[in-house]
Amino acid sequence: MGREYEPTVGQWYEDLENEETFQVLKVDEDRETVEIQHLDGDIEEFDVDGWAELDLELTEEPPRGILVPRHFGFERCAWPEGRGSVKAT
Repeated sequence: MGREYEPTVGQWYEDLENEETFQVLKVDEDRETVEIQHLDGDIEEFDVDGWAELDLELTEEPPRGILVPRHFGFERCAWPEGRGSVKAT
């Protein structure tokens, strides 16, 4: 197992077991769930026990043009020059 990290909204993580990178979108403390978004745009939810079982490492945001979150109403596109700006749909 990797280190145990608390889920942090906006933080990127690498799931070492599945070789996937994802970002935490939401932590619902009342429901004890963590909502994440994978690089392909798929959204998944874990309960806190499921989160604790993940083999995770912290990672950096992927390079430009790799991901534009559908969850936030953006489309997949090449990012324009400038810090992290994207095109809204």
